Amino acid sequence: MSSIAEGMRQSWIYGINGVEKTSAGGLKKWIENASYRVITANQTNGIVLHYDPEQDILPFLAFDIDRMQSASLESAAGAIEHSALGRSLAWLVVRLYYSAFYAAHSLIRIGGQSCTVFEDSQKNELSRIVQAYGFPNNLVTTGLHYIQIDPQSRQVFIKKMRTRPGLGSHANVWEIHKNWALEAINKVNAGYSLIEYQATFETQMNACLAITSRDRNGRGIWLSQIRNDVNYQHTHGVWYPYTHKLDLDVIKRSASNSIRIDPMNVDFTSKNEIEAFVKAAAFIIGISNVTSADLAEKKVGKHSFFNAGTNPLRRLLRAAH
Repeated sequence: MSSIAEGMRQSWIYGINGVEKTSAGGLKKWIENASYRVITANQTNGIVLHYDPEQDILPFLAFDIDRMQSASLESAAGAIEHSALGRSLAWLVVRLYYSAFYAAHSLIRIGGQSCTVFEDSQKNELSRIVQAYGFPNNLVTTGLHYIQIDPQSRQVFIKKMRTRPGLGSHANVWEIHKNWALEAINKVNAGYSLIEYQATFETQMNACLAITSRDRNGRGIWLSQIRNDVNYQHTHGVWYPYTHKLDLDVIKRSASNSIRIDPMNVDFTSKNEIEAFVKAAAFIIGISNVTSADLAEKKVGKHSFFNAGTNPLRRLLRAAH
């Protein structure tokens, strides 16, 4: 197990390793179940809910962690296509992006945060409960919401996320991921973990953030911008007739090793944007893979909630190699 796993333990939401079975439907279903009380609700500060122990939210959160982690692994495993188009890199970039995107979702959820899209069913149930507690029922709308869970106080904070003009909802997720990464660095540096690898941990995390924050305002959304450029504008010469002069061995090796690497050993040295993109994405995928494997290993009970999807998929991938 990578030494980065111990540092990541400081970012686990309290009690998540005690969850043995997921609750189908994830956080959306927990909202729909409406088994909570409203402490406060307003347009500016969001909504704060309180739940009783028997309505534990963690199994629902675990469902979302597991599905995001397995999606990340499957996407990374399929990033390398062995075909006659040896110089083709476009779909490698796109699939590796989605693997990293799902990995970011998994990591922030392991930390007790989520970016969740509310549809009519979630909006209607939450609005009904909000109104029942004397607050305006027009505070809840559909769309992307930020959720933060505190299992010790049994409180859930919810606030609508506003998408900036010209940026999609992916940008919101990457901004939350950047904040999560900075907080993870702070926790390790505060001495909550083994001191011998603190410097390497911070160096590696900051090296990744230096790449993901290349966007104009340093919000941490650069991977999304490169994916958009490649996917929609067909830039960087990675589509036929392949005008790129990229080091195929470096890029394909980094991509294919993303679910097997020790993130502490990633070399972020890059000669161009695509190399930088692939190495940062591989690092995020690697951290998520190591963290989820460690979380499964450090289970409190007999079973890990990752047995629902991620662990069986890992066994399939190991057998394939």
